[in-house]
Amino acid sequence: MLRLDNVYASYGNIEALKGISLEISHGEIVAIIGANGAGKSTMLNTISGALHPKQGKIEFLGKRIDNLPAYIVVEIGISQVPEGRRIFPQLTVLENLEMGAYIRKNRSQKLEVKGEMKRIFDYFPILKERLNQPGETLSGGEQQMLAIARALMAQPKLLLLDEPSLSLAPMMVEKIFEIIKRINQEGVTIMLVEQNANAALQLANNGYVLETGRIVMRDDARTLLQNPQLRVAYLGE
Repeated sequence: MLRLDNVYASYGNIEALKGISLEISHGEIVAIIGANGAGKSTMLNTISGALHPKQGKIEFLGKRIDNLPAYIVVEIGISQVPEGRRIFPQLTVLENLEMGAYIRKNRSQKLEVKGEMKRIFDYFPILKERLNQPGETLSGGEQQMLAIARALMAQPKLLLLDEPSLSLAPMMVEKIFEIIKRINQEGVTIMLVEQNANAALQLANNGYVLETGRIVMRDDARTLLQNPQLRVAYLGE
């Protein structure tokens, strides 16, 4: 489904990705773990079109996407939930969700949006209760739910999640990860960037470990969980 081949990306003179190659198959959850500054968010931004690579190829469903603008990347089936949620704080929950559906412009698509709302509220019933509240009035966990819901409104084939557990209480983290699993079971492929390595690898099929812009380890998630080096570096053992 998604393939990165020798991808380099930079912010000015700072090289953030240094020859990243990976593949994600349809229906998988793939975890990307690593310390702050490892290049995890940069990789998602490069896939989603917010940043263009200096070198290398990114293919999605067999077509190159590495030079496409971000809005086209959304249209072809990739949505990103950014680190820190980045909802529109002054807009209501409903308006945030409608922003997520901005690519669905023709009449039939607009009718489909109502049906999509019902599915969203099935995942996140609390959002239906908060529909007319400004996003800024929601709790941290509710804002994270809104950020995921907004991305789902574009009906992505691939969902990029950047630190969905950030600053959330353990009980809310568990709830968010249960919803992520359900979204995947209902047909959405997921790329999950997380510092909570234990939770991410327990959820994922496969995993990659990034250090200073390079992939230093890759394996199926269960094998990575048992890797002594990884357990010392990322699980605090």
